[in-house]
Amino acid sequence: MLLERDMQLDIHNPPLPITIDVTLFSEDVSYDKIAEVAKALETILVENDIPIVDYNIRILPLSDKPQNKDQAVSWVNSLSISDFPTALMNSENLSQVMDQFEMNRVNEVNEKDKK
Repeated sequence: MLLERDMQLDIHNPPLPITIDVTLFSEDVSYDKIAEVAKALETILVENDIPIVDYNIRILPLSDKPQNKDQAVSWVNSLSISDFPTALMNSENLSQVMDQFEMNRVNEVNEKDKK
């Protein structure tokens, strides 16, 4: 058994793979911005010896930010990357790699849905 009730978590040696999930608002809704955020997160995680398996990052236009906490957030104008593996974080042209990765992932999901 990997998890036990009240067990202490050793974040440097987690019992299960860790995925980081981030949602943010920005005036720049692009894969360039997602890559910038991912690299900044990676730097912090590596410095603190926290092993991440993959990244989920969603960026929404700042103009879509709710005025108060009771309002729902619309993801219609958002851009995201899901299940992006840490192994690809050192890719040249990271934003283009992320864009292509996400297109391939969405196409795979759509193909599965057709079956």
